[in-house]
Amino acid sequence: MKTNITRDDFLENQVLSNLKMHEKRNMAAFIINRANLKSNGYDDSLWLIYLDSNQLRKLGTVGSVKNYIWKDAFIIYFIIEEDSSIFYKHNIDTNYSEKMFSIPMNVAEFVFSGNKVIFSSRNSIIKRTKNVQEGTELPFYAEGIGVSANYRNSLFSYGISDEKIVKISGDDIHIVSMVADESGNRIAFISSIMDKYIKSESNNIYFIDAESEKIEIISAENSLSISNIAFIDKETVIFTGSDLKTYGRNENHEFYTIDLNTKKQSKITEGFDKSPSGKSIITDARFGQSSDFYVYDNQLYFLTLEENGAYLNKINKTGKHEKLSFEPGTIDSFAVLNESILFIGLRSQSPHEIYSLRDGKEYKLTNLNDWLTDNRIVMRPEPLSCTNLDGTRIEGWVVKPVDFDESKKYPGVLCIHGGPRMIYTDTYSHLMQILASNGYFVFFCNPRGSDGKGNNFSDIRGNFGSYAFYDLMGFTDEVIKEYTNIDANRLGVTGGSYGGYMTNYIISHTTRFSAAVSERGISNAVSMFNTSDIGYAYMSDYIGGIDLWNNMEAYINDSPLTFANRVKTPTLFVHGKNDTRCNYTESLQMFSAIKYFGIESKFCLFEDENHFYETKGKPLNKAKRFYELLKWFDMHLSKGE
Repeated sequence: MKTNITRDDFLENQVLSNLKMHEKRNMAAFIINRANLKSNGYDDSLWLIYLDSNQLRKLGTVGSVKNYIWKDAFIIYFIIEEDSSIFYKHNIDTNYSEKMFSIPMNVAEFVFSGNKVIFSSRNSIIKRTKNVQEGTELPFYAEGIGVSANYRNSLFSYGISDEKIVKISGDDIHIVSMVADESGNRIAFISSIMDKYIKSESNNIYFIDAESEKIEIISAENSLSISNIAFIDKETVIFTGSDLKTYGRNENHEFYTIDLNTKKQSKITEGFDKSPSGKSIITDARFGQSSDFYVYDNQLYFLTLEENGAYLNKINKTGKHEKLSFEPGTIDSFAVLNESILFIGLRSQSPHEIYSLRDGKEYKLTNLNDWLTDNRIVMRPEPLSCTNLDGTRIEGWVVKPVDFDESKKYPGVLCIHGGPRMIYTDTYSHLMQILASNGYFVFFCNPRGSDGKGNNFSDIRGNFGSYAFYDLMGFTDEVIKEYTNIDANRLGVTGGSYGGYMTNYIISHTTRFSAAVSERGISNAVSMFNTSDIGYAYMSDYIGGIDLWNNMEAYINDSPLTFANRVKTPTLFVHGKNDTRCNYTESLQMFSAIKYFGIESKFCLFEDENHFYETKGKPLNKAKRFYELLKWFDMHLSKGE
């Protein structure tokens, strides 16, 4: 008999990542990541799937594997121990790992090239004093990293025979991502640009010959924001980029190529108004997505985000492209070999599984997370849309409570995604299913500013809070009209990051909600500009392309804190203390303000958690978060009649 989803069921979720196929054997490797309540952390394990039988096999690797490569009949991987990266060679036939060598640095990305390893690693370009955090650059902090000022992700070589480490890149280079050709002898990488001690939105592409270790810039200098890169053939690099001149820092990227012989940079698409990525889909059921690019047979396979999901496509170096997948959901890692395409994804209300894609049709290969649909009552989101005052269609969904009874009235909770350039789809959300299991309607949508509908739809510069507010309130009206079992006097609202900002904005602009949970959100656009790791770029872009000293009024008007004296809604604030994307003081300011005005409120500040505690926070903290959120809504909205 199936039972309701519980708060702690997230512990059973197996998150898959880093799928890589073997070129000659009919198999693929991937990583399974699972929460461990006892250690209050996560366990990583490397697995094989045999594609002729779909049989799974766990490999006996040493330690926690984050990254690996195939090399003949071996898998080469490394683990981090006390600031050293220990490399192992794992024989998949004997299931035995043999230590190869150790690099006394924290390796990020690596490439084997002959008798050396080319790798990237974080290093300081200034002398540091113990127990003092110092720097002269913006951003000072980087989310999930800590102090970033005057640090670089630099390129190094390691001689396997002589154990010699050589720094290849200069202090002006900060590696964002790197890629090698099939031989491993030619490497290209994207670098950030520091413009007068401030990180620029533009990037450069560099090329290195692994043998000579000579670096040269190959892209048009400082001209584009660049997001992905690959070798599409021996002589051509393909990448996505934008000059950001029309729609700002979130403008959709076009495809470009660089001829390595002539260094000619060519734009091969025009008006490709889709996000070439699958990372914008909001769900708490996955983390650790892999690369959006994969090259096979001189074709680049890539993802696009379109309204209700991520889709697989391919493009050649002339710009001819073709859509390959058609089912909504996520694609979080994929690999191509011959006519076979494998991917890891979320489909409907199923957590991660591995699927094959052939002729546009998908076939499920694994049953790693069938425990959910086999043993739990999972409520499927029902699509609902409305048209806003500007005539724009707003797409959303409604989840009914478990054991829904037409004769009863129920409370409802509006969920708001972050970004704002992210999207909801109908994929599985543990939070939403917990709410439904506890007697709540849940409804959510993609207001203007969201991804998946092109540049015009996502462009809310100068209307940072107002556009989403009108769309969210209009969608709420439509939900109440269509689902008459929702008690309009028992509505809650919640969201994280930009969704937390919109929760703060909503409670300071309307009293229609009886309870709110604001998570890791912005309350003060002025302090956000100066304390966030992306604040000076993010806020100036969204407020209208101008900094706060040239339009202080706009920043004040877009700050929920300005209107805290209007708030009547009991509100729970949740934040991670190590959050440098939206500093915890954003929630603290709003909490303090409405508390000052006598409004019931509570602040939950999680130690040692950053901006992404919702997906990969410590398991005990994730359980506590679910408990506090549900308790708050139960206390102020009560259960169905």
